[in-house]
Parts: sequence; C-alpha cells; structure tokens
Amino acid sequence: PDILFLGEIRDPFSAKASMDFPCWRHLTISTLHTSNATSAIFRLERLGITRTMMAESILCVVAQRLVKRLCPHCKEIAPITETEAERLAPFTRQLPREVARPAGCPRCNQSGYAGREGVYEIVKFDAGIAELIHSNKPAAAIREFAYKRGDYLISHHAVEKVSQLLITVDDAYQKVLADEGTPQSEVAPVSRPTVSVQQAKETAKPAKQEVSTAAILLV
Repeated sequence: PDILFLGEIRDPFSAKASMDFPCWRHLTISTLHTSNATSAIFRLERLGITRTMMAESILCVVAQRLVKRLCPHCKEIAPITETEAERLAPFTRQLPREVARPAGCPRCNQSGYAGREGVYEIVKFDAGIAELIHSNKPAAAIREFAYKRGDYLISHHAVEKVSQLLITVDDAYQKVLADEGTPQSEVAPVSRPTVSVQQAKETAKPAKQEVSTAAILLV
C-alpha cells in the first residue's frame, strides 16, 4: 500500500517501524502520547530514534488537546479580569475584551459545560526544523523557533477558542497554556492555516527526494 496507518507508537519496535516505512516511500500515519508537537522529538529519542532519522522521515506532527466546551445556553459573558488577561498576554497580541464562564442550566445538567472542544497545532518539519533537529537542539529551542517564524501553535488556538467564547480562560490555561510556558521572544504574527483539498493531495504524494519525508504523527 502507498499509505500505512500504525495505530500507536508505544515501544522501540513500533517507533522504528514508523520511521522505516517512509524510507520505503510510503506515507505513514501514526499516534504518539506527548504534550505537544515538538516534544514528540524528545519522546522518539527515548524510544531509540536518532535525530537524523527523524529529520529525514517526519513530514509533520499534529497535536491535539480536548477542553471542556461551555454550554451555549447558559454561559455567562463578562469583561476579562486582570488575572485572566495576565494568563493570556504571553501568547497573544490581542486580548479579548470579554470572556465566557460556566453558569449551569437544565440543558447541561447544571454543569455549565456541554461536550468538548478540540485545540490543535500542526508543526511542519521543513528545512528549518530539520536543521535544528540535525544540530541536536533541544525541543524547547525548536518550539521557540516555531514561535519566531509565526507558526499557528496550540497556544494560539486555545486563545482563539477563548476569544470565541467557547472555553474558559482557566480551562485554556490549565489544559494547554500552563504546559507551553512563556515564550522567550516576541510572538510573531500568526494567521490560521488553510489547506485546500488539492494541497492535501499534493502533500500526500510520495516525495521525489532520494529519502522520502512522509511520516505524519498525531500526538
């Protein structure tokens, strides 16, 4: 097959298999447990994958978190507090004027929440990231590089969900932002990425280089 799905990378054997398949010019999709896209590098190292193999085999890493979605029928909307603003400020240039908080009603069984909201990021392993991986830079330095170049990271998406009044500042901070830490540099302007169906098809085509970079990890 041209596309292989490996359920989960959980041990050195499955980690090596997920890196070997792309070298045979197969698009490989797998999952991995880690906190964000760039920390997948550290996780794979612990499973015995070399930096060179990662740089030559990984196309991109998609990270996701699930955060409680506020009930649309009873959520309370109020001006953002100073504490909430301080929590969001390191991750955005535009603080929302209003935020939502849980209330409780019969439709949500007085919980204030209804379902969950996905928060995502996609880090493409292009030449810049590959060079940092080859140079044995730590995952934190690679993530800082992504901030500087304006990647749309999971912290940006979490702040966007807060601005859309879908999740609370507290939940965004506890589930996403607290693990991100404060960026060491000024956050570059970001724009939400858009990918057309044709672009997705082009990305999935086998690479024409001598070594195919065609592994996608979902973390």
